[in-house]
This record gives sequence, C-alpha cells and structure tokens, in this order.
Amino acid sequence: MKTQKFSRYFSVYDVIFLTSAAVIFIFAVFFPPVHSVADQGDFERVMRPIGINFPADYSFFEYAVRFFPMHFTKQDLLLYVPRLLFLVPSTSFVFPSLIVRIICAPTGVFDMRVLAVIMFLWYTSACFFILRRIKIKNHILHIAFIGFFLIVFFSGVNLTLFNSLYGQSVMLASFASLAAASLYLFENISTASNCKIFIFTIASCLMIDSKLQCFIFAPFFAALIIYAGFKSNQCAVYLLCAFVIIWHGIGGYFINGINTGKATIYNSVFYGILKDSDTPERDLEELGINPEFSADSGKHAFLEPSEYTYPPTDENFYSQISNITIIKFYISHPIRLIKAMENTAKHAFSNKINLGTFEEKYELDPYTSSYRFTLWEDIRSHLPRTLLFIVPVWLVFIVFAVFKRKNVYFPVIITMFLIGAVQFPMPYIGNGAADISKQLFMFNIIFDSGTAIILYSMLKWLDNFFQKRY
Repeated sequence: MKTQKFSRYFSVYDVIFLTSAAVIFIFAVFFPPVHSVADQGDFERVMRPIGINFPADYSFFEYAVRFFPMHFTKQDLLLYVPRLLFLVPSTSFVFPSLIVRIICAPTGVFDMRVLAVIMFLWYTSACFFILRRIKIKNHILHIAFIGFFLIVFFSGVNLTLFNSLYGQSVMLASFASLAAASLYLFENISTASNCKIFIFTIASCLMIDSKLQCFIFAPFFAALIIYAGFKSNQCAVYLLCAFVIIWHGIGGYFINGINTGKATIYNSVFYGILKDSDTPERDLEELGINPEFSADSGKHAFLEPSEYTYPPTDENFYSQISNITIIKFYISHPIRLIKAMENTAKHAFSNKINLGTFEEKYELDPYTSSYRFTLWEDIRSHLPRTLLFIVPVWLVFIVFAVFKRKNVYFPVIITMFLIGAVQFPMPYIGNGAADISKQLFMFNIIFDSGTAIILYSMLKWLDNFFQKRY
C-alpha cells in the first residue's frame, strides 16, 4: 500500500534524480575535507541584511569560514520584515538565511553548512520540477538526459558555492526557480491561474535580488509577464506584478548599489577604458573628466589610499561620469568595444573562484583550492574562449529559439538567450577588468541551459523516431 502511494507521487526517474543529486552534493561538498570558498570581500554586501557579522579572527582570501555571529544593526532589524515581504528590495539570501537562523538559534551562531543544505534543497526542488516536464518516453534516452542534467547543473563547482555567501549560489537557485515557474506559467498561458502568476513574480524578484548586476534583467521579466497578461486576458493583475518586478530591479539598484555603484564606475573607467589605452588623457576628455586623472590609469578601486594620485573617494570624478556616459563611449569606439569583448571572452566558461576552499582547521596551505565532480567544468574549459566561437554559438541559440517559435515556451527561451547576450558585455563595460569570470556566472549558466535545451530537442526527436519505427 505504501509502495503504491509512493509511486503515485514519485516515478523511477524522480528517485534516480533525487538520489543522484544527494550523492553528488555530499561527495562534492561534505565528504571530508569539507569544501567551501574563502571570502574576498563580497560577503559583506549580504551579511548586514541577513543579520550576521564577521568573527573576531576573520581572514579573507586564504581560508573558508564556517561560523558567523548573528547580529542585526538597528536599521537592518527594522527593515528585515519588509525585506521578507518583498516590499524593500534586498539580497535573496534573506530567505534561506531565515531558515538557517531558526535552526541555529540554540547555538547562537550562523552555520554555513546548514546554509549549504538549505540552498541545495531549494535548488534541487526547483530542478526536480523542471525535470518533471520531460516528455521522453524511451527509458534509455530519458535517463541519459537526467545524467547529462546532473553532470551540467550539479557540477561540484556550483554546489561548493552553496557553502558560502557568494551571490552566484543564490543566483543559481533563483534561476532554477524562475525556469520552473516559467514552465508552469506558460504551459497553459491562456488559463494561467493567479497562483502561477504570483509564483513567477516571486521567482523573478528572487532572481533580480540575487546579485546587483541582475537589476538589468527586470525589463525582460516584466515584458514576459505583460505578454502573459495579454494572452490570458488578466492585464490588471499582470501589470501589478510587472510593476513589482521593475521596483525590485530599478529600486533595488538605487537602494543597494549606492556604494558598490561607485566602485564599479571607477573600475569601468580606470581599470577598463584607461587600462590598455594609448591615449588616456584624450579618453578622459571625451568622457568629460579632468585629464589629470589619467595618473591613475590601470588602477582598480580597492588599492591602498596611498597608491592613488586621485583616490576613488574623489567626488569630482563621480559628478562628471555615469554608466550612460561609459556606454556612449564604447558605442562611439566600436574597435575598443570589440577588444573589450575579446578580453571578456577569455574569462568565459569557468565558474571556479580560485581562493582557499578549505577551513583553516584542516591545516592546509593558505589559498589551497580544490573542487570535486568537475567533469562539465573541465569540458567547458577546453572550449574556444573567443568571440569567433561565442558569437556564432549564441546565433545558433537564437535561430533555434526562432525555429521553435510555435512552441508554448518560445517567449521564455528567446528571453533567456537575449538576457545571456546582454549579460556578456556587462562585466567589462560595467566593472572593467575586475572579476570578469565571476561576473560571467549567469552567462555560463545560460550557455549550459541552451546546450541542455538543444540536447533535449535532439533526444525528443530520437524518441519520436523510435516510437514511430517500433
């Protein structure tokens, strides 16, 4: 009787996927010595909103840290509930971290390993619902796709990030949630319920709030939901949801990106436009900035104050520059833009963060870095990292989506590929040569998704062929 009830809710494919995912996760992260990733200064952006602080003996770069004291500032405590209710845009970490805080309340310290488990459960649940949409009848082909899915989307590099506070981890879980929500919303768009609409909106906000750079995705998600509104004749509800999405995009950028925005603008000029320029003074004149600032060409925003002629805190610089000015500069200098994109391409297809991946207690050398279950990461690392490869591949993705324009999921697929195309130039234009690999995380995930979609279509064609033949 229990077996019948179990089989009613879980198929053999479900069991294969869930069991395999759990085994991979335990092996990649928790099999001794436990894997995590050291902080290079990124954690602080999410620590205050979720109410944790640095330990007294905290160190950057060299070793991963497991325990953090739980402490709210008065301002962040006041904003905590509005953030949980999506009224105030904030890091998506506030949601999984709330569960961790509850579990860790008896100990009084925030345990990163508990967060890793919560993140894994969130991500795996979203992937579970995605895989349930598979319509391949041939058992071998079906299991083959599940195997490919596990190798690609459960790479040990991605899973190791769950045991950290890097935005990439919550970005990955949010992306999977948004993909699942999109599949359910668009499968019967003309009769979509308000519940599906709200789930898509929540998933969109989680994606936008996962990392500051994702604010640019808000117009795409808003356009998707407005399109769905026209298709289902529920425009009022959909317009309200589109407004919420835009608020989390634009509002979140201005609320949370004030300090970070200055650093990225500085990097995009001095560590981007001027870094390899033969005429830095002329470039600054075109940007409307005092040419004397060229003395700091090639410097990023995180050096010691004594190393600058004009420190990054100089408000005279920020009063004369904006992201729009930088974009205009690259548009008017297409050769410089192509060179910048070639530089970006060299950092594509790798999600590894090459800092210490172990806690200090394991007594390994500082900066010791290691990842497990990296087959897909290794395969991707051998792909050509040039525009001559990336541009044609993306054109193939776009053409494939257009070829599938009669598919109910066409709006979702084409939007995903367009987001990838927009996301690729963002790191260098918006932050110069600083942390390009990290900033290309979503581009890499969308590349993986495009590869998986095309493979699924091929397996689906084979499945139909076998069904008709035999």
